Amino acid sequence: MLNELARGITEINQPKIERMLFAALVGIFFGIFVLIIFKLPVKFTYYLIGGPIILFIAILTGRFKRFFQGLLIFILPIHSATHFFRRYYEYGVGGLAFGDLDIILIVLYLIWIYELLIKKSGSFHFFPKITIPALSLVGISALSMIPAQDPYLALFETIHIFKAILLYFYVANHFRSKKDISFVLILLLSGLFLQSLLAFAQRLLGLNLGLYIFGERELRSYYLTHGYYADVVRPGATLGTTGKLAKYVVSLMPLSITLLFTNIRPRYKLANSLVFTCALIVLVLTMSRAGWIGFLGAMVLLFLLIFRVKLVSLRTLMTIGLVAIILIGVGMSFFALIESRLASEPPGEPIEERMVQNQRAIRIIKAHPLLGVGARNHGKVQHLFISLKRIPLFQLHNTYLIAAVETGILGLLILLWLLSSIFLQGLRNLKTNHIFFVCLNIGILAGLFARWIVWLPSPCWLGSGETIFWLLSGLVMASAKISEEERMLQIEGEKTHR
Repeated sequence: MLNELARGITEINQPKIERMLFAALVGIFFGIFVLIIFKLPVKFTYYLIGGPIILFIAILTGRFKRFFQGLLIFILPIHSATHFFRRYYEYGVGGLAFGDLDIILIVLYLIWIYELLIKKSGSFHFFPKITIPALSLVGISALSMIPAQDPYLALFETIHIFKAILLYFYVANHFRSKKDISFVLILLLSGLFLQSLLAFAQRLLGLNLGLYIFGERELRSYYLTHGYYADVVRPGATLGTTGKLAKYVVSLMPLSITLLFTNIRPRYKLANSLVFTCALIVLVLTMSRAGWIGFLGAMVLLFLLIFRVKLVSLRTLMTIGLVAIILIGVGMSFFALIESRLASEPPGEPIEERMVQNQRAIRIIKAHPLLGVGARNHGKVQHLFISLKRIPLFQLHNTYLIAAVETGILGLLILLWLLSSIFLQGLRNLKTNHIFFVCLNIGILAGLFARWIVWLPSPCWLGSGETIFWLLSGLVMASAKISEEERMLQIEGEKTHR
């Protein structure tokens, strides 16, 4: 009797006991989780909380791979990487960067490997015309560790270049149709519009938006000499600095223009015109003279290529007229700001000081012509080449000189080899009869050309902060592959009809 009663009590209480134990375990786990979060940097908290949410959403969509492909494109202007093994030098901090873009690339490459090895459904193309010079950059960066005062900085930059090439390689292999390319363009231009809105908010409010984990930095104010504006805030959105925002904007604006020449629907043209107008205003607000010159260079190349491929029609002339109206309208609205900016000098770094930096760089190149001083090591050695004018040490503002200083003349030649290979491949892509891909490649070439112009007075490294460059390079090769496949199908169709 007593045994039956005890058994009954146990059966009644067992579910409650299990619930209590489960609640206790959840509480312990949550407590440990909270303790870990509060001890980790803010960006790790973002990964720990945002990661599972994004994964859950990706599963709900039912298109896991496409979701992460879209996320890869959309987060390119968001700089939320964390730097490990920090190395300090005269004017900055270096380290091994790891962030959300790396995580997404790892997921996509794991899916690709699964498709290739398990499902036997994927494809792989090497694209030697661009991939070989790109990998040569990795090689010369690795060799530059030999003369480097801090080999770790050179090693980290080598890893960053290799990671950037993985982005290019994935894009070139996985966007195989007009539908895929359109998907990429929609996300790119949506990101451009979002960054424009963030830049407007920063400018109007005159303060940060609290988006530090996404790459936002403290806003810089600029005093203009003519008195039109006493204290002007230069927005950077989530790109961090005004120079990076300007470079991002001028790289994508030509795409928003060339899509107007295609036969997309009127509502998409209207949306595209809005994106272009907002981006143009943001470019003016950055007050980046390098960005302005890059944009003008892009426009010249864009219209030269349009007339070269004989893309002249009533629709073309109407589009050119629309672009001209937008340019004139924005120019007249911000004429005082543009005039004052063109007449001023960079605060803290006048033109004379930048010229001395360039002269100092040439002296370093003469002293280390073969392998340079090591990738990312310019800041470690420039104090050894101080001139008699005693100009303070600043970051060298010329990407091509930086390449020659840090990786030698050979590194500069490899960089020019890569850029010329991309440009020539883009020109070859213009031979297709498909107007969409013609306009696509014109926009990409104009955007890349603008970016290369901005590199002249700006410090850039191909492994850090140049994801848009590698994405556009991947689209050039993806477009080439699509055009080649269409040409082969057309030849096969002609043979069948015979």
